[in-house]
Amino acid sequence: MKKHLLSILVLLISAQVFAQKTFDFKKYQHQNRLLFYFAPDTHNETVIHQISVFEQKKSAIEARKLAVITVFKDGGWDENGNRITPEQADQLRIKYGIRHPFTFVLVGKDGYEKYRNNEMLDIEDIFRRIDTMPLSETGNKN
Repeated sequence: MKKHLLSILVLLISAQVFAQKTFDFKKYQHQNRLLFYFAPDTHNETVIHQISVFEQKKSAIEARKLAVITVFKDGGWDENGNRITPEQADQLRIKYGIRHPFTFVLVGKDGYEKYRNNEMLDIEDIFRRIDTMPLSETGNKN
């Protein structure tokens, strides 16, 4: 009986894990700018600080139609909490040629890289860059 209950529990947990949404890059195309934050893992003061800055500036990030995508070696998540699989994380690291442990890549709505930084990110600098982009809704240009 215990073995049967354990099997049912394992199946339920497995079903729940597979039911989680995974990251879908296509849903952002032409809708959002993407800020990829590549970092080794979540157990780092720099990572914790940077994520807290994103949380503090959430309304300004949303106003600029900026989606923050956090990518670690073993996966990650998008701003909606959708999971990035380890395979997707590897593909993104290859696509953007990530060689430094901490890298930010800003991608415009057109899908092209606009900015790259391997140091602690000044989010206000990113906002200034976005506000001068041709498709910016918060800057002077449309």
